[in-house]
Amino acid sequence: MSAHGGKAPEFLGSWGEIHTRIVQEMRAVLTDMDEPAWLDDGGKLLLRAARHLAQNCELARTNVLSAPHHVQWFPWIGTRGVLTLRAFASAAHIPNEIDRLSIIYHMDSERAFLEHLASIVHSSSSAGELASHIPVKAMQKFDNLLPPELLDLANGHDHLDLGDARRAAKQALAEAG
Repeated sequence: MSAHGGKAPEFLGSWGEIHTRIVQEMRAVLTDMDEPAWLDDGGKLLLRAARHLAQNCELARTNVLSAPHHVQWFPWIGTRGVLTLRAFASAAHIPNEIDRLSIIYHMDSERAFLEHLASIVHSSSSAGELASHIPVKAMQKFDNLLPPELLDLANGHDHLDLGDARRAAKQALAEAG
């Protein structure tokens, strides 16, 4: 059923998780040149604009954008992997910000960033240990009733992905070369 007056329907609530496979497909579409036939004119315009921006930022060539005092990394992994990267940064006392596709590390050099990536690859931290560095701990209805140690174990299991985070860090190190 179409929306009244040609307006797009509004969905309320929070964002869901994005799986790594979806994010990788997003990157493939962003770096590809074809325009899917099913896109309308507005969709094609938005896709062209996104591709133009990605090309100008050189995201087809590199996943790491450096600027004075920060590094923005597009690891092209899902929500759980990005949350894991954030937990690694917080555990290392590196100020950071995340969005749906990237993590920004507030640090003074790309060398410090690469050292941090190496620490992720070689870390022996468990998901439960890293979950202690998640800023928002109560994610489910009754989480506030759990003791912090149990909540960290549950969050580590349910919301972090060590494998994705380590694979992305290892790949970024290899690309930096």
